[in-house]
Amino acid sequence: MEKENNALFIIFGGSGDLAKRKLYPALFRLFLSGSLKTNFAVIGTSRREWPDDYYQNIVYMAIKNVGKAGDDVRRKFIKHFFYQANDVTDLNHFQILKKRSQSIADKWQITGAWIYYLAMSPNFFGTIAENLAKSNFLDSNHPNRLVIEKPFGHSLSSAQKLNRSIQKAFSENDIYRIDHYLGKEIVQNILPLRFSNPLIKGIWNQKFISNFQITLAERVGVEQRAGYYEEAGALRDMFQNHIAQLISLLIMDEPASLQTKDLVRSKAQALSNIQELDYKNISNNFVRGQYTVGSGFKGYREEEGVAADSQIETYVAGKLSPLAGPLKGVPIYFRTGKRLKQKVTRIDVVFKESTNNIYQSKTISDIPNVLTILVDPISGFKLNYQSKAIGDRQDLQKFSLRREFNVTERQKMPEAYQRLFHDVLNGDKTNFVQWNQLCASWRITDQVIDCWNKQQIPTDFFYPAGSMGPKAADSLLAKDHHFWVFRG
Repeated sequence: MEKENNALFIIFGGSGDLAKRKLYPALFRLFLSGSLKTNFAVIGTSRREWPDDYYQNIVYMAIKNVGKAGDDVRRKFIKHFFYQANDVTDLNHFQILKKRSQSIADKWQITGAWIYYLAMSPNFFGTIAENLAKSNFLDSNHPNRLVIEKPFGHSLSSAQKLNRSIQKAFSENDIYRIDHYLGKEIVQNILPLRFSNPLIKGIWNQKFISNFQITLAERVGVEQRAGYYEEAGALRDMFQNHIAQLISLLIMDEPASLQTKDLVRSKAQALSNIQELDYKNISNNFVRGQYTVGSGFKGYREEEGVAADSQIETYVAGKLSPLAGPLKGVPIYFRTGKRLKQKVTRIDVVFKESTNNIYQSKTISDIPNVLTILVDPISGFKLNYQSKAIGDRQDLQKFSLRREFNVTERQKMPEAYQRLFHDVLNGDKTNFVQWNQLCASWRITDQVIDCWNKQQIPTDFFYPAGSMGPKAADSLLAKDHHFWVFRG
């Protein structure tokens, strides 16, 4: 049986798209699992004036197609939801919200953590934290946990400023910075794959690994996020968080234990080991692009809310490498972009070819041994290897060992936000971004942005929608006599 949790959730931005698409379905899944049952409540806030029953109907529509529960279960769930209009810049509103929160906590006999979820513009993160403290929300009668969505800052300096503001109210131990990739089942399998299998553990080093290739490709364009994307771009939107976290899991040293402090230390050290990037390095090893008309899609500059002369990148590819550890010098290639040929998230670990291969002249495959970690939309693992072709000759063929999670298994997997909510309830910070990791990833991101700001837009900046990005990204690997294992 799932342990029943006792908690009050206060969601700032309770009327927003994130709350409807991700947060309410995740909480409902926890309700179905028994992790939330009786002694919990959710207070949604925004500027709008809504009665509780109107808000409950919003939540009902958000969970209508989640799970296989009957309507009576859904109705029971939404009775735990309440709404309070709130202007986050007005301290008086926080005092009203606190009084309402305490009343609801008393009604549902909530004695556990109060969880403050910031699901709104990052411009208000510091303001909310400070006003929570000023209105005496954060008393010692219950644990107080702050959950923050990305982006955490726009640069290292802005992230530091935001962090100082938040830490006036919350200690680092009580701050949970969300990166939903860390809640994905396959991503959480990377460390067990590396450290619990002697076969894999023994070859996860510079002697055997040729390079890593990380692909986060999206078919969609910017959709309704043009305002945000015009400020962020692909590097800040995807590399600074998701890709940086994946890199840390791939190259980190084995931690002393699975305790949060040891895992966090190893991950932060891994990102700190990435080489400093200068102008020459970035010019040679980073590619940016912007999608234009193609495959029946309009270009980025034609999207609603995008400047007609926008120079924001919707695609970025790069090469990094660690300067220390067992993977010292191993290239890490990454690419991510909008309006690419297909949606896929995968990691390819490319192994070196044997230097004394007696079958070398017989090999017909141009792809060496590759371990592929399939994250999305297919989840699983694939290992390419070479074996003798059927018949009398000694020619070699490429074969694959493949393990994909089937439909039944995928249905059992906790959704990323469900898993991360569960961890917040239990005070487990293992799968959240810690401050030292954030600083390390912003260091790399800032170095690239600073270089780009001094450069002209490249002549091959545009790529057609429906392609796999700028041709220059292929040349990036060719410099090292490699190619993208996944061609799209």
